Amino acid sequence: MLSKKRFFLLSISILCSILLSSNYLVAQRGQFQTRNIICDAKTEITINGVLTQRTHTKKDEQLINKLLKEHAEGEGFTVSTVSNVSTKYCKKDIQPIFVWIDMEDDDLGLSSAVHEETHSFTGTAYYDMLGKFQGKRDNSIWFQVPAGWYSSFYLEEWGTHHLKHGLLFDSIKITKIMPVKKFKTTRLETYILGSQHMASRQFGIYGLLDEYHAYYHGYRVSRSMHEAGIHKEISDEFTSFAEFTLYILKYLQYAKERHPRIYKATMKQKEVLETFIRVHDKFEKIFCKGAEVNDESNKNVFNYEKTGDVTYNGHSCNVTMSIYETVGEYKGFYSFSKSIESYIHELETPKMVQMMEEARRVAGIK
Repeated sequence: MLSKKRFFLLSISILCSILLSSNYLVAQRGQFQTRNIICDAKTEITINGVLTQRTHTKKDEQLINKLLKEHAEGEGFTVSTVSNVSTKYCKKDIQPIFVWIDMEDDDLGLSSAVHEETHSFTGTAYYDMLGKFQGKRDNSIWFQVPAGWYSSFYLEEWGTHHLKHGLLFDSIKITKIMPVKKFKTTRLETYILGSQHMASRQFGIYGLLDEYHAYYHGYRVSRSMHEAGIHKEISDEFTSFAEFTLYILKYLQYAKERHPRIYKATMKQKEVLETFIRVHDKFEKIFCKGAEVNDESNKNVFNYEKTGDVTYNGHSCNVTMSIYETVGEYKGFYSFSKSIESYIHELETPKMVQMMEEARRVAGIK
């Protein structure tokens, strides 16, 4: 179920994805180019047309840092990396994550905050790690970085990996082999059918991996906090696993069938497939856990009509889920619904199984 509040946060996420994908090339000389990060992260946010100032205390910071260390991947590595760069070069007191945190919320908005800061990590971490700091001007910090686009990913026991973008195509093309009506969810509408400036469309498989990676990090926090009894609500973000797994496999299928040059180039980039498989295998485990406990929580809160069951047979876990259709006021906000059943079934078709096996083979991960 995508609540009204999460729908609002998703809208903010869309805007940030567009802004991150629009980070412009300032100058390029040979093998290097100049890029910038804006220092003044806003703590003001518009809600229902009203500009609201979000405030927090040192005690709030201590609580968030504690929760990140206990429940986020690598003790909040992606978040702390963005914060450290901000503190190091911008000399700011505020932690960037508090742009997203709402201390009056039951779950503090922590899952969404980690998701968004992970996007920032993916889009800019390589500036400081691979580039050279050039200075600060116009309230921005500037770096000389390697030419081309890069995306940075982080997982425990794998570390940080900077993936250079190669040949790609607009992700909306996958709808030619993935009927919109059958697979329509809010995330398909947002990330595949949404603005052409969305990173998930503009950067093809690299943009899809960006979202996959961010949803994993965000949902991991939510899942861990729930298991620890800190937050009672069950997040619907676990369904993003099935959605983005299928988007990425369909992207590879479409490339193989209609863009062989791009497909061959992608399959030669072992780290593209390794990133996909490593995120998949970690995400899959918490997807199964989320699916197991989702039914009782959601059907007691929202007006559901059960339509059947579907079983996910995964690489590391299997889970049977009840499928519901929402009725009434939440009809337009569904995520876990009949459409997700289509995602599960499609992932188990011979073409998708073969595509996953091929990705594993290139990645070198069994």
